[in-house]
Amino acid sequence: MLPTYAGCPTEVLVIGTPHLAQLKMQPKLDVTLDRLRAWAPDQIAVEVLPGDLVETYSQLGHPNAELRHGGRPVAWQLGQRAQQVTGWSRLEALAQARSGPIPQRALAYLAALEPHNALLHWEEADLPADLRADLGEFAQSPAESVSLGVALARQLGHASLCLFDEFPLTDWPTEQERAYLQAATSPDFEAWLSEQPGTQLPQHSDHWQTLLAVNAPQSVQQSIALETDVNFRLGLPGRMKQADWDARNLAIAARLRTATLPIPGDRLLVLVGLAHKGPLEAALRVLGPDVELVDLRALD
Repeated sequence: MLPTYAGCPTEVLVIGTPHLAQLKMQPKLDVTLDRLRAWAPDQIAVEVLPGDLVETYSQLGHPNAELRHGGRPVAWQLGQRAQQVTGWSRLEALAQARSGPIPQRALAYLAALEPHNALLHWEEADLPADLRADLGEFAQSPAESVSLGVALARQLGHASLCLFDEFPLTDWPTEQERAYLQAATSPDFEAWLSEQPGTQLPQHSDHWQTLLAVNAPQSVQQSIALETDVNFRLGLPGRMKQADWDARNLAIAARLRTATLPIPGDRLLVLVGLAHKGPLEAALRVLGPDVELVDLRALD
């Protein structure tokens, strides 16, 4: 039996969302932002690599050096330029971002390889013209980390976001990875997948209605089952993929648990890709006896 906590819990709302940057038509976000602002989270967490992992992954020869996910490319590209301007290392920049003069914080967060946090300070920032232009372009990204996470954090006056994505290194042989990709793109598998419940996500013009549908308990369980069924159907390579997926979710859950440390009894909002919601909530139930998971429907 899991231990329980009798005091004031830390409320955690994990919202699974379709990745907005991948949608052909962008939904309206007004109601979503209104509902989340009214809930008033004390910390907002987005599925983006923190600066320390951007730095580690981007080193020459690292297996994740060409990673296109988690915001790594833009963080590394802008960060390298900001470090050249300031002469700061990532750690030096992070210290300046947290306690330095306000006009320098956007530049410091860029040099710390965290452009999402730079966006919380960029309008009042003292930035070189080229970096300001590129950061302004990044601010228009439809990705939920920006259009929801950054937008809401700015509205609530937060100084930083929690960046929690991670891609743990797993010993996945190249031939098995190749076999997985071959099996996952075979006509027979694609025909089977098209018939599975949960493969067609509801899409409303109002993003809030989509969130209510895909975060309903039945939809979350369906997503977990589909992920597992897909992998196990693909044999040994699929089992390896499942282990890789589970390891990533556990690593992310550990970062989210750490994010609750400075806000005991307060509220943490987590914006994450839809398939992660179920595994993360399951892990947080075990890792956080003082954590209370919030049902999105309570905000409607």
